[in-house]
Amino acid sequence: MKKFLPFGFLILCLAMVITLEIGCQSNTTDSKKKNPTKVVQEKSETKNHHESLENATSFDKNDHSTQKLKGKNGISWEEQEENPTEKKANSKSNLKNQNSGNDEDNQFSLIKPEKKVPKEKSPAIPKDWIPFQVKKSKNQGKEGGNENLIYFEKTKEGTRKVHLIAEVCLRRGILEEFLCKSITKEHESILHVDLDGRLIHAALLATGAKPGSPAKFYNPKTMEAEYTPATGTPIRISLTYYKDGQLKTAKAQEWIKDQQTKKELEVDWVFAGSRLVKAPDDPEGTEFYTANNGDFFSVSNFPDSLLDLPIKSSKDDAQRNFEAFTERIPAEGTKVIVTLEPILKKESSKP
Repeated sequence: MKKFLPFGFLILCLAMVITLEIGCQSNTTDSKKKNPTKVVQEKSETKNHHESLENATSFDKNDHSTQKLKGKNGISWEEQEENPTEKKANSKSNLKNQNSGNDEDNQFSLIKPEKKVPKEKSPAIPKDWIPFQVKKSKNQGKEGGNENLIYFEKTKEGTRKVHLIAEVCLRRGILEEFLCKSITKEHESILHVDLDGRLIHAALLATGAKPGSPAKFYNPKTMEAEYTPATGTPIRISLTYYKDGQLKTAKAQEWIKDQQTKKELEVDWVFAGSRLVKAPDDPEGTEFYTANNGDFFSVSNFPDSLLDLPIKSSKDDAQRNFEAFTERIPAEGTKVIVTLEPILKKESSKP
């Protein structure tokens, strides 16, 4: 008898489950009989839902385009589509409306990219100009450069000039340099030239110019902040180049704009002379001419400048004073003859 007790218990449980299911089905049947309208309403809603889905995803057999679907305002999507010409006109008017208004509202608007200007042809080099070359000493270093880019001229009047064949590398932006050494500061210099700075230094010495010293920013005696402007023989810089197919000449200052006054630079550079330094761990080794870091003709004061402005001009980004005079500068890649002429003091005649 004890063997059959578990089987009997299982049969009893199954009977109870079947009884509960039959009771639930009977309750749902009774509720449907009591509320027949609710059942009909549920069926109609389900039917409408399926029909709307079929309409939304139906395609015409001929052109495979969607049928007219109604938007929020009861207008079909096809009616809302605009003509390409109307759409273009509307987009232009919208852009015009966005650009109109106060400058304060548009200060963060996108700047239209500058149209690339084709570079101009190179100016001719006169035959009476002499390529300037010097013998290199053993401890001079090997900064390198193209020696065919610097020429020496002695006029009939006895004036001596130096000519560099430089190239435009920047037309727009804030400046630290007017001319830099190639592959150094092209992002903040209008011109660059592939020359060793010592060659330019030597050529200026040959004209009679005398180097002074770069700008100083502290007093070595007191060790306190104190600005001293760059010194040296003033150097007049002029440019010869092609722009818009015409040969032109200009002062270097005409390519540099003062951000405060919006006028061109008004002072000449001075022959600061940069510095020669030796490695502390190799005092007998080669000397390095520090202007070869890029500071050839500076518009911001640097302690390594070959030529510098004899006025206070910060190199800090937030306080830089000068920018490129874009509309006056020819296309990037244009060759420019940069002429350096020392402004020498005339010796007073003896009585």
